[in-house]
Amino acid sequence: MRRPLADYLGHGIYELRSKANRVFYFFFHKDNAVLVHAIRKKTDKVPSKDLELCIKRKVFVEECIKIEKLDL
Repeated sequence: MRRPLADYLGHGIYELRSKANRVFYFFFHKDNAVLVHAIRKKTDKVPSKDLELCIKRKVFVEECIKIEKLDL
């Protein structure tokens, strides 16, 4: 999807825009979208603490998958 429904925020994180709500996600293994966070947005900019949380969760998911592949 493209603006105004969705936007790329950087670091592989995208936002889905639904009125004042924002759902943050990233793509994993091309076809999978992983939802990592949601907020009710009250300002024009995404708060940096929310973006940092999304990035941390993205890294966590990617690391968990690497560990699972090692266990196989």
